[in-house]
Amino acid sequence: MKKLLLTILYYFIVTQLFAQSTEFSFGVHGGFMHFSGRSATSSTSITQDQINYTTNPYGSKMGPGFGVYIQGQYFIKSQFFAGLQIGADALKSKVTVTEVNTLANPFPRQANGNSNISSHYLNANPYIGVRFPLSNINLDLIAGLESAYVIDAYDEGLAKYYNGTTEIRTNHDIKTIKIDNRIKLGVAIHYNRLGITANYAQGLSNYISSSGVGGNVNTAILRVGLNLIVF
Repeated sequence: MKKLLLTILYYFIVTQLFAQSTEFSFGVHGGFMHFSGRSATSSTSITQDQINYTTNPYGSKMGPGFGVYIQGQYFIKSQFFAGLQIGADALKSKVTVTEVNTLANPFPRQANGNSNISSHYLNANPYIGVRFPLSNINLDLIAGLESAYVIDAYDEGLAKYYNGTTEIRTNHDIKTIKIDNRIKLGVAIHYNRLGITANYAQGLSNYISSSGVGGNVNTAILRVGLNLIVF
């Protein structure tokens, strides 16, 4: 009986300490991605070939996306914590198409449309942060590194000639790297268990480093979403 009581007491103390020092949550967010760097562009052309392709698909305009994640964080001392977030994103960049090039014609034809790089990622984000209790609200400031495994990336474009109805499309694999490393800064505001989150991730990985062409393009991602603390 004494052994059983000691076991129950030990279990109660350990679970209470664990519950007070850790926090688990999940969330969803809307995402907006564009490419930065000197090789990113706001406008480009589509080249018609056996496989149509966007001449420079790395658009500096933001495209929409979304993502989900789970995370756990451990409070090291007082208001300071360290955590790990695991998630997945479906994101798009955007570039305006103004011309169409054909191999049979040396002069480009004016066109109007857009191209996107449509990508899917699996993310791992270790981070550190500090919490500021403000009355009934908790404010978290967070900084960390995000490593994103690039599941796939496709050049998806659609343009029409001016004064015409002919559609020119692109849709082909454009994956050039496996891992996209990023610096990530964020903020979270919680009232009880429900929170609003926002973060910005700046890519460090060059998407055209293996192409043999000079220059660089890196991802830049803005996310805004909702978070629910489970315990």
